[in-house]
Amino acid sequence: MVSILDDAFVRMTAELAVDDSSLPGLLEEFAELEEEYLNEPVSTRRRHSVLPAIPPLSKTAGTKSAPPCISTTLEPLKRLGDSLFHKGFLSGAFSDFTLKVLGVEYALHRVVLLHNSYFNSLLAGPWKEQGKQVLEITIDDPNVTPEGVTMVLGRIYGRTEVPLTSTNARSVLSAALFFGDVGLCQLAVDFIAQDVSASTVLDYLLFADEYCYGEHSVAILEECLVFLCREGYGSRRLRKVFSAMPVHWLQRIVSSDCFWVPTEEDRWNFISEIADLRRGTDRTDGHSLSKKAWAFPAVEHVSGLEHISKDHALSRAAEPESCSSKLGGHETEVDAQFNDDGLADVLHVSVAYEHIPFCSLLRIRSITESRHQGDDADAAATSSTEADAFCDMLERAAWTQMKLQNMITSAARETTHLGIVEPIVPRADTRHIDGYCLSHVVAEGRLLVHDGSTFPAMRFGVEFQDLHEVATREKVYSEKFFYAGSMWQIYLQTLPRQNPPILGVYLRRMPVSAAAKVTGDHRRLPPSTPYVDPRETTVTWFQLYCFFGDDCVLLESKPDVFQMEQSWGWKLSKLYQSAFAGGRSLRCCVVLGHV
Repeated sequence: MVSILDDAFVRMTAELAVDDSSLPGLLEEFAELEEEYLNEPVSTRRRHSVLPAIPPLSKTAGTKSAPPCISTTLEPLKRLGDSLFHKGFLSGAFSDFTLKVLGVEYALHRVVLLHNSYFNSLLAGPWKEQGKQVLEITIDDPNVTPEGVTMVLGRIYGRTEVPLTSTNARSVLSAALFFGDVGLCQLAVDFIAQDVSASTVLDYLLFADEYCYGEHSVAILEECLVFLCREGYGSRRLRKVFSAMPVHWLQRIVSSDCFWVPTEEDRWNFISEIADLRRGTDRTDGHSLSKKAWAFPAVEHVSGLEHISKDHALSRAAEPESCSSKLGGHETEVDAQFNDDGLADVLHVSVAYEHIPFCSLLRIRSITESRHQGDDADAAATSSTEADAFCDMLERAAWTQMKLQNMITSAARETTHLGIVEPIVPRADTRHIDGYCLSHVVAEGRLLVHDGSTFPAMRFGVEFQDLHEVATREKVYSEKFFYAGSMWQIYLQTLPRQNPPILGVYLRRMPVSAAAKVTGDHRRLPPSTPYVDPRETTVTWFQLYCFFGDDCVLLESKPDVFQMEQSWGWKLSKLYQSAFAGGRSLRCCVVLGHV
């Protein structure tokens, strides 16, 4: 048996399918039944039907009845939802309850609000608000705006379309979390994930960093980091984003292993360019370098909504598309104190200078000295000290290069281990390759994971731009990079005829002479004659951060043996699916080191 309220809902739905003009009378009748039902003691509530039994439909001989289609079955519910939203929510017809929030009054209906977990607990639970006809809710979260609240209430009244934009998605997410609308939270997060671009990524990144919304903040942060690490170096538009980014986030991202950049020298060039942009930024251009000013610019932009009229809020919720402007042209308030503290540290600790050719180290030293010589007299002493410290670091990097070269060239042919022990070395292979959480890679703590290493790991980035070639050819090779007396490269192996198709990602070791002879391209070789590792076998660990579409897949190997022309990697259908789902080039950040 069902309750009288359930029976009444079934009967009213049937009546609305015939004529939705009866909605006001039906709402009033339903409210009376609800009051009668709630006032009756729980122990004596009878679960019976107030409707007569519906006789079964009999079939007429010789006739066939077609089964109802889904659209026909759901049509009454759709009409009921539309009526509730427009006549119940927007017009406030036969309201029995008033909600005040953020300066806006909403004429609502208790029986409808009970479908929401937050209001069900508030109005039907043992709280003081249970019997009130007017309820005022205080929301301390500064991200919640009347527009976000209105969208949440509209969904309670059956509104299925959610007009999300770059400017309101964060407010909608915050309001949905406050009122316990899990589905709307996911809609907002999914929209933000699709909306991440050069014009929105910084606001989304700092929003997720500033406000702890659990898994929702983590998901948004992850999308921003994947975008910045994958596209940051190659996109000219993102230069402006990095130049306006708080220093602590700039340092975390550009120093991380998962920031895609071809070589360490290219990493230095990129950071140096960003540093020049930041120092040369006009203090009145609307971009602040402090974390506080970037906390939540969109809320500052729509702060006037706190005094919005009810009619305006409701009209915005009723629109099929929001009239809010895109975030692309939005600028934050000016921070009076321009501060580039920490930029020198970014250049000092974010680059593994040990893997930059010696002639390039000389170039970097010359540039550094010329920059500091141009400083004004007041900063001359400090600049000189910084320049001396940086040049000392470059000299130590060159000395480390020579030590590693001597260690390898003096090794016997049968030697495998060099005795290099570093805390970053993986202790196990990858057990699963689901989307890797980059927020762990750039987490607070040691910004450069190789900082303090005796011999920092080699890092380089490769890209496979022709997806058609990758999909149709058995093997596609990247360019080759020199590390410790050998050449290293990534290659993809595709088996499209397998069911399901398989893609393999491999790291390969090659001799220096063979690599130079085959390619004829010495751009990735040291300018001097490269030394050769005489050993037949090396023991090497590696990590591959593979950007396949919108996913980052981490492939990791504990120290394993590499003979000449030998490769190690993974070959799985999961990799094939991830690689071709995004429709963009495939990029891979490679980290490797001998032990």
